[in-house]
Amino acid sequence: MLVLSLPVGLDPNGMPFGLQIIGPRGGDALVLGVAAALERLLADDVRTARPVPDIGKLRAAPAIAVAEGFRDFG
Repeated sequence: MLVLSLPVGLDPNGMPFGLQIIGPRGGDALVLGVAAALERLLADDVRTARPVPDIGKLRAAPAIAVAEGFRDFG
């Protein structure tokens, strides 16, 4: 089994997020092909092109533990 995370955007705080692609055992070529096709498809849209994180904005953002919607499972 191959699992791949394809970066596809930034949240309002500048934190990158991705789309996870999971394939069957022996499906490496399939997963990589799907990821390559999606990356080409999404590259033309500024909202989904491979993100470049803004390090300054990330440093200034509040800790994830105090972010809206954060769930503490500890």
